[in-house]
Amino acid sequence: MEANYYLAKQIVQEKCPEKNCFYPVLILGIFALLEKYPDRQEFIHDLFLNIILYIKDAPIEELVKDCGIDANNFENDEKKIASGGQTTYGLSTLSSFFYITDDNRMAKSTHPIYLLLSSLCDPEILLNFFIHEMNHIIKSQVNSFRLSHHKDYDTCGIRNGLNFVVYDYHPKTNTVHEANYYAIMDEAINTIQTTEMMNHLLSYQGIYPDPEIQEFLDSCDQEAMKKDISYVLEASLFRQLWKDSTFCQIIENHIVEGDLGPIAEYYDSIMGESEFEILGDYFDGLDAAECSKNRRHRIPEIESYIQEKINEYWKRKEKTYQS
Repeated sequence: MEANYYLAKQIVQEKCPEKNCFYPVLILGIFALLEKYPDRQEFIHDLFLNIILYIKDAPIEELVKDCGIDANNFENDEKKIASGGQTTYGLSTLSSFFYITDDNRMAKSTHPIYLLLSSLCDPEILLNFFIHEMNHIIKSQVNSFRLSHHKDYDTCGIRNGLNFVVYDYHPKTNTVHEANYYAIMDEAINTIQTTEMMNHLLSYQGIYPDPEIQEFLDSCDQEAMKKDISYVLEASLFRQLWKDSTFCQIIENHIVEGDLGPIAEYYDSIMGESEFEILGDYFDGLDAAECSKNRRHRIPEIESYIQEKINEYWKRKEKTYQS
C-alpha cells in the first residue's frame, strides 16, 4: 500500500498543490488506479500529467461549453474536440478523432485529453466520477484509432475500452454513417471496476498516513462508496458474468490493450457464434429504452431477455464443469 500511496502523492503534486481543495480526491483516485494497474505506473503518471483537468462548482454542461467540446464532430474542422460520452458529473474526451478535409477525405485529428468534473455533488460521488473517467481514459490509449481509405468511402474506427465505434464517410452524399458496438456493456464494466476500486480504498480505512486524506475519506458516505453510482441496472446485470473469474480475467487482460477478440471468443465458446455481439446490442437497448415513450415496458422486457441469457450462460458453464 505504502509504495503506491507515496507514488500517487508524487504524481499528483506535480500537477496540483496540497492546498487545493480537490487534492484529496486526486490522491485517492490516482492511488486506487495504481493499485488496480500495478504494472502501468509510468503510463498512469504520464497520462495524468498530460490531461487537462477541469473541476468546477458548475453543471457539467457549462464545463463542456467552456472547453468547446463537441460530441458530434463531422465538420471540416480538425480543431474540434470529441467527447467519449457525458455523465451527470463527469466527462472525458478522446485523444484522437476524425474530420473531413477540404478534398472530402477522412483524416485524423489529435487533441489533448480533457477530464471535466462537476463538484456540485457529495465528495464520494466526485471521487467516484474521477476514478470512473480516469479508468475510461486508461483503456482508450492503445489501439484506439484506425483509418482506412476505399474507392467510394472512408472508414474510421475509434475504440474506448470495450466500446468500438465505426464511422463510414461517403463523399458523394457527404454523409457519415455510425455503428456503435458495446457502448453500454463497456460502461457496465467500467462501473464495476470503479466500485471495486472505491471498496479497495475503504479497505485501508484508518491507516492513511496523511490526516487530510483520512479526514476527506471520513467525510464521505462510506455506504455509498460501496455501491454503483452510474449505470446501476447495467452493472448489476453484467456483474453476474463478472463472477466468472475466467471471463473476468480475460476482460481485464485484454481491454486496456484493445485486443477485444478473446473476450467475444470466450463468451461465444459457451453461448454460440455472435452471441456476445447480440448481448452487447441488448445492453445498448437498455440505454435506448431510457429515452423511449414506453420505457416502463421496454426496460423490463430487455432486462428479462439479458437475465435469461445470463442464466443460460451459467447453465452451460455448469454442464462444462460436470463433464
